[in-house]
This record gives sequence, structure tokens and C-alpha cells, in this order.
Amino acid sequence: MKNSTMKALGISLAAGTAMAVMGSAMMNKSARKSTKKLAKKAVNTFSDIVDSMQSMM
Repeated sequence: MKNSTMKALGISLAAGTAMAVMGSAMMNKSARKSTKKLAKKAVNTFSDIVDSMQSMM
């Protein structure tokens, strides 16, 4: 159960990142820069959540 949840979260993260990359390709330079910054924050937050979940197990 835990393994499938982690796989689902990983797949969701990969899909979201792919959509962000595709979307940023359509934006101008300043919008692309802010999108990259937000995506990096989201990935770091997700990483922190996964680390917290692993330490609880």
C-alpha cells in the first residue's frame, strides 16, 4: 500500500513537472523565470514531505 502511494505521488510529480515545462515554453522570459522558481519550490516542498513520511515509517 505504501509503495503504491509513493509511486502515485512520483508519477503525479513527473506529470506536473512535464506540464510546467510545456507551459513555460509558451510563456515569455519573465513568466518562464517565475514559473521555474515556483516549480523548484514545489519540488523542494514535495521532497520535504516525502522525507517526513519516510522518517515516520
